[in-house]
Amino acid sequence: MLTYDKYSKKPIYEQIAEYIKKLIISGEYNNNVPLPSIRFLANDLNVNINTLQKAYNKLEQQGYIYTVIGKGKFINQDHQLDKEVRIQEIKKEVLRLTKEALYLGVNLEEILSSVSLTYQKSK
Repeated sequence: MLTYDKYSKKPIYEQIAEYIKKLIISGEYNNNVPLPSIRFLANDLNVNINTLQKAYNKLEQQGYIYTVIGKGKFINQDHQLDKEVRIQEIKKEVLRLTKEALYLGVNLEEILSSVSLTYQKSK
């Protein structure tokens, strides 16, 4: 069940896109599985259709989903859509989060430990 925080500073479409992305990365959504239609999901989440369209467009631009005209949107776990660009985006985000953590007083050992633990859990 997709959810979002209407009080978050992050736009709803980004929250939805990130939630779906997490499901894809974790393997909860299998390759080539259809996503719910935009109209159905917008109604289910009580959000504007354009909000869902924006979330789906973002995921498609990043290569996590693809469109089959007349059939809908599908999960693309084998995405190869300009991986280098996406990797650079992730590196920038890691750098930003590291700087923020250091600013907030988290020491380097804690940061490295968190990254290492996450890496071990993903294996």
